[in-house]
Amino acid sequence: MLILDEWGYVPVDRGGSQLLFRVIADSYESRSLLIITNLEFSKWGSVFTDD
Repeated sequence: MLILDEWGYVPVDRGGSQLLFRVIADSYESRSLLIITNLEFSKWGSVFTDD
């Protein structure tokens, strides 16, 4: 299980957001994923620096 807590609490630079996206993409359909955030879904693009 991969747990991402306080999603979007700390800004992530472009390189970090690409690595984070890769980890999530590699985890898709192979392990459980839990994302905890106060951000509404429409603002998740700001975490990845690319909507």
